[in-house]
Amino acid sequence: MKAFSHAVSMGYGPAAKLVIKRRKSVSRNPDPYTVKERDTLLAWLKANTDAHVYGYFLTAFYTGMRTGELLAIAWPDVEGETLEVNKARVQGQITTTKTDEARTVRIPAIARVIAALPSRFKGAELFVNQYGRAYQSGYHLNRRFRDAHEATEVRHREGPYPWRHTYASIGLTSGAAHGWLAKQLGHSLPVFYGVYADWINTEDAHLSQFQLLTQLLQQSPSSLSSLSSGGGERLAVPLLDERQIGTDCTSERPRQQAKTCAQMFQGGEHGESIG
Repeated sequence: MKAFSHAVSMGYGPAAKLVIKRRKSVSRNPDPYTVKERDTLLAWLKANTDAHVYGYFLTAFYTGMRTGELLAIAWPDVEGETLEVNKARVQGQITTTKTDEARTVRIPAIARVIAALPSRFKGAELFVNQYGRAYQSGYHLNRRFRDAHEATEVRHREGPYPWRHTYASIGLTSGAAHGWLAKQLGHSLPVFYGVYADWINTEDAHLSQFQLLTQLLQQSPSSLSSLSSGGGERLAVPLLDERQIGTDCTSERPRQQAKTCAQMFQGGEHGESIG
């Protein structure tokens, strides 16, 4: 085999002209469940699985956490109505989150259910199997998730964690602040807008311009200073960091939000002209 590979690399043999392209990974568009579908699946899981399986998927749908984060969450990470997401379990090993950053996730709607899980007496991981040991992967949990789909005839969504997209889409259509949702999911704002642009643009097309300006804000001041409007005037860009954007510019309903952001990007109270 090595000899063959060497011959091909030197340009010999009939396979020398073959060009083998790496298969590109297909990025699926988010395909969330509806609220009714979510509740139907959770009702079946509650009635037909143990408390930890039900609690796992309840937490998944109500926080949007990734699989590895759900598997790694432990009782010391629970503080009243919040979860401290600071690690993940990948291939059975505890490691950092996907973004290498910790975040605090609010769980007021499900805090009582979480607090009642039998695993609380051991004080280790929240979600354990029938033997009381932590799940090392989502394989067995996902089998029960598929059982729920078959029993309820809810269409199964592809992808590693469709509950994550469900959480985001419900938040967006409910008018939740974009910056807050991004932080709950562990996304930066540009990534959040890139993934969920269809929902945001459906609500108000002007928000695509806000996405562009958000990305511009993360560039260096020197690159921003070279930007000008069509009439030759300098763009007025507010000096905001991501935390301010998450609270000041995403606290209103989409149409109001677009107007507020447009005003902010014209300078005004929080901005000043660059250049």
